[in-house]
Amino acid sequence: MSEETVVPADHEVTLFSMAIEPSVRVTPGKVIVANLGLASDDGDQELDQVIAEVEKALAAKTEAMLVDFHGPLELGSLFAPNEPKTLTLPSPVTWVLHDGNVISTMASEYRRATLLTFMQKLARDQVKQAIYFIDPPEPCVALFAQFMIGLGIVMRQPDVQNGELAIQVEVKRPDGRVLTVLAGQDVPLDGLPEAFAPDSLQSLPPQVLKMRVEKLEIADKPIAFRAPKLRERMLDASSPPGAPFIIELIKRDLPMFVLRKPDSEELDVRGFNGVRALPVYIDVVAMHWAAEDLKLTREQYLPGPADPRPLIKHALSGGLGLAIGTYRDRQTPVYAVIPPEILEVAAKT
Repeated sequence: MSEETVVPADHEVTLFSMAIEPSVRVTPGKVIVANLGLASDDGDQELDQVIAEVEKALAAKTEAMLVDFHGPLELGSLFAPNEPKTLTLPSPVTWVLHDGNVISTMASEYRRATLLTFMQKLARDQVKQAIYFIDPPEPCVALFAQFMIGLGIVMRQPDVQNGELAIQVEVKRPDGRVLTVLAGQDVPLDGLPEAFAPDSLQSLPPQVLKMRVEKLEIADKPIAFRAPKLRERMLDASSPPGAPFIIELIKRDLPMFVLRKPDSEELDVRGFNGVRALPVYIDVVAMHWAAEDLKLTREQYLPGPADPRPLIKHALSGGLGLAIGTYRDRQTPVYAVIPPEILEVAAKT
């Protein structure tokens, strides 16, 4: 869609984008946007909550007016007196899985079974669904796409509008009607073998689909770009952190993040109350906020995912501790500083 379109004074245009945090909202056009956000270390609970909120929104039995189009669409064609072809239908659900969430969901037996069987339930109830994701074509992402084909769910990639990853545009016209358009492009499926014919999984008994999904073997390693569970543990932990927190950290399968210089493998080293330590952040949100506080531009650092055990080994090789960073709020950084002598003991656990 063109970014140069002039909006008439008696119209309202609203752009909906992919979001970092999970949420469910019913738009003015009565579309249910179920955003699962960036991949998280608390994905089970977040998915359960999103599904509960979607069910609540569907119970209101509202209707949406979707613009029926194929190919490029000019935003101006949605303004009066134009009358684009529309479909009025029960409120559809737009699922949004931001970075890493397809991979993280498919890597979890519970999450993939919960999400896919709920999607099947909606499909059997004739609820129109679309899903937006931007994950790279890993094997489990291709497998996820095959299930979407089988469930009859439209797969889309977001549109880039003014730096935002847009998923939906709504136009409120002078007569009060709200026209809704799904933004972006269809996910390219060239070369993807169709394991399931379109809509074929809708008629499959739900318990059979659940059993098939639970038995999948997923080799792709999950990642968490948000860490709400670890953040809560950190904010509750003693200072300096005790042994339970350190052991939990070492046994964690999900990576943390370091600031890497773009032209080398060199990592930042700083002093924390007399302890020379590698700063390492529990998620990309904390990492980007720390970079802002250090007045680094996006060109001056690279996000570096790092598994806890190799990171500890690297720190100890230089006689360094670790400073695990998060934020209580945007203005308040919190570091759990683990000196090298404690790291050395913990590494042997």
